[in-house]
Amino acid sequence: MKKDKKEEWVNNWKSVLNENDTLVFFNYHGVDANSLAKTRRDLRNKGVKFAVIKNRLFKLATKGSKLEAVDDLLKNTNAIGIYNDPVELAKIAIDISKNYKLTIKGGYTDGSKLSKKDVLELSKVLPREMLLAKLLATLNAPVSGFVFTLSGILRNLIYAIDAIKEKKQNN
Repeated sequence: MKKDKKEEWVNNWKSVLNENDTLVFFNYHGVDANSLAKTRRDLRNKGVKFAVIKNRLFKLATKGSKLEAVDDLLKNTNAIGIYNDPVELAKIAIDISKNYKLTIKGGYTDGSKLSKKDVLELSKVLPREMLLAKLLATLNAPVSGFVFTLSGILRNLIYAIDAIKEKKQNN
């Protein structure tokens, strides 16, 4: 690769990394080019950016940024997955490692480096929508209970008034 292409590559990755803060690194050693192309195509359909990276150039792209924390992951062959949702990316990374025989090396999100174990744990977290739904149900439960109790009291009052009315009409 010529020097101007390398500079373009580094600058491109700097802008991509500034826009995205969630990354997962994969070791693709022993995976053929067709499988990598299929992986890239399948992930593109899910909205995940997937690319094989050059370690030395990637280090240049991360130099001086928070992402220097992942430099120790940049050994041997590396591919990277980038997505805006850390939990969803972790789940996708687990699928990739099962279906395409890529090994998860670690990752990076919200200013901190993730180990392989951290990525596995992150994949077990419920999706954001489900967590919000659970929170809403928890917040809504006391109000629903209060409304149900009040409606029961009003219903019983109406039954009592109706019984008194029936009693007076029968007398």
